[in-house]
Amino acid sequence: MKKPRVSQHSIKTEFGTKESPYVLLLYFGYTVSSDVLALTTACKMDLYRFPFDTQICNITLQSTVYSDQEIKMDTLSNAIFDKNHIINKSKEIFQSQGEWDLIDITNSNQSTDDDLDLGKMHQLIYKITIKRRPLLYVINIIIPVFFFLVLDLISFFVDSSAAEKLSFKVTLLLSISVMLLLLNNTLPSTGTDIPLIGVFCGVTFCLIGISILETFFVNYLMAKGAEKRSVETTAAVSGQDYSVIDQQNPPDSVRDQNEERFCTPDKILTEVNSEKIPILAEQPVWSLGKLYTADLSDKHMANTVMPQLTEGLTRIDKSHLPGKFKIWSYQFTLYRRLMWPLKICEITTSTVQKMDSKANNYIRKWLGLPRSLSTVGLFGRNALQLPLRSILLGYRQEKARLVLELRNSSDPSVQNSKAPVRTGRKWRAELAVDQDISRLKHQEIVGRTQSGRTGLGWGTALKMWSKATRKERKELVISEVVRTEEENYQIQALSQHQQGR
Repeated sequence: MKKPRVSQHSIKTEFGTKESPYVLLLYFGYTVSSDVLALTTACKMDLYRFPFDTQICNITLQSTVYSDQEIKMDTLSNAIFDKNHIINKSKEIFQSQGEWDLIDITNSNQSTDDDLDLGKMHQLIYKITIKRRPLLYVINIIIPVFFFLVLDLISFFVDSSAAEKLSFKVTLLLSISVMLLLLNNTLPSTGTDIPLIGVFCGVTFCLIGISILETFFVNYLMAKGAEKRSVETTAAVSGQDYSVIDQQNPPDSVRDQNEERFCTPDKILTEVNSEKIPILAEQPVWSLGKLYTADLSDKHMANTVMPQLTEGLTRIDKSHLPGKFKIWSYQFTLYRRLMWPLKICEITTSTVQKMDSKANNYIRKWLGLPRSLSTVGLFGRNALQLPLRSILLGYRQEKARLVLELRNSSDPSVQNSKAPVRTGRKWRAELAVDQDISRLKHQEIVGRTQSGRTGLGWGTALKMWSKATRKERKELVISEVVRTEEENYQIQALSQHQQGR
C-alpha cells in the first residue's frame, strides 16, 4: 500500500518523531497512518481591539501530486466521531499557560487549481480560533494610563505653586511616553490598523500635553492679572487714604486747601498748588541708581546698563591717554560705577558675560594684546599678573554680598521675607553662597595644613567660621567666591597651556 504525500501550507514544518512506516487497517475498510508534526504558521492579525482581540488562523493541507479526482481529504472526526470531538480533544491537549485561550477549531473542504496544470487539488482547511488573555495588559498598561489621566485632572484642583504643578505634569507626560514605548514593544508587527489602546494612550498623551500648555497660559494670565490688580489696588488705596485724611482732619492752612488728590478709573492725578505731579506710568523715576517704572520690574535695566558701559568704554577709548592710563580710568571709575546697578538690579549672568566680553576686548586693545588672548591671561594668576578684575567676578561678589545682607538683616521683616536674588540659570547666587559656606565649614573641620617644607604653625592663621563675626563671615564668603573663580581660571589654564602658564 502506497502512502500519498500531503503538504502543509506553513512557514516551517518539523516532525516530532520519525515518520511511521506502518499503516493501520480497520475492519470496516479504513486505513490509518499517524504522524506527529510541529507547524509554524503566520496569521493575519486584527489588532483593533487589542488586548481584547480574537484571532483566526488557518492551516491548509493538500496533496502535492494528486488531483481531487484521485484523492479526497477529510478529518477522522467527521468520519468516525462526533463533530465536536476534535474541539474537546484539542482543548484537553492545549494546556498552555501563555496569553492565548483556544476557543474553536473547525474544518472545511474545497478544491483549487494547482499551478502545475494537474487539475484541481482537494484541500482540507483547519480554522483555529484563539482569544487573547487581556489581564496582563489591563494591569500593566490600561490602568496606569487611566490613573495618569486622573492625576492630571486632579492637579488642576491642587493648591500649589506654578513650578511644582508644571514639574508634576511634565513627570506625568514622561510616564505616558514610557508607557507608549512599552506598548510599541508589546504590539505585534503584523497588525494593519491602529489598536484602540494605542489611540487611548495617544489621546491621553495629547491631553496631558495640552494641559501643560494650558497651565503655562493660565499662569501667565494670573501673573498679568495680579500685577494689574496690585497697581490698581495701590492707586485706589492711596486715593482713599487721602480722602479719609481730608475728611477727618480739616485743612489748617491755605497750602493744605490747595492740595487735591483724586482717583480716576485709569490713573491717579496729583496736584499741588495747581502743579501736576506725574506718575510712574508717565515719567519713570531714577533713585539710588535704579530706574523705577510702572511695572516695578528690573527687566529693562539690562538695556540701560549695557549702553552706559558702551558709552563709557567709547569715551575712554577716544581719549588721548596712554593705554595703561585708559586701563586705570576703566578700573577705578567705570568699573566701580557698574557694580552698584549690577548688585541691586535683576540682571542675568548671560547679560553680564556679554558686558564682560565687550570690556575685555577694549582691555586687550589698550594693552596691545592679541584678541586671541583668553580671560585666563588677563585675570588669572600667571606670568602677566595684571591688576585687573573682570566684571563677571565683581558681579558675583556683589550678588553674594547682597544674599548675605538679606539673610543677616537686622530687620526681622526683611530677614523672614526670604527675598530671592535672581541671577538667571547659568549661576545662582543663593546656591553659590551655600556652597562657599559649606567649604568654609569643611576647611574648619580639616584645620590648618602645611605644604612643602613649611613647619607646623608656619604662616597666617586661618579665620574659623564658627568664631567669626557677621562682618568677618561676609568677607570670608566673598574671598571664597574669588577663590572659586581663580580655580576656574586654573582649570581653563590646564586646557590652554601656552596662555595659562
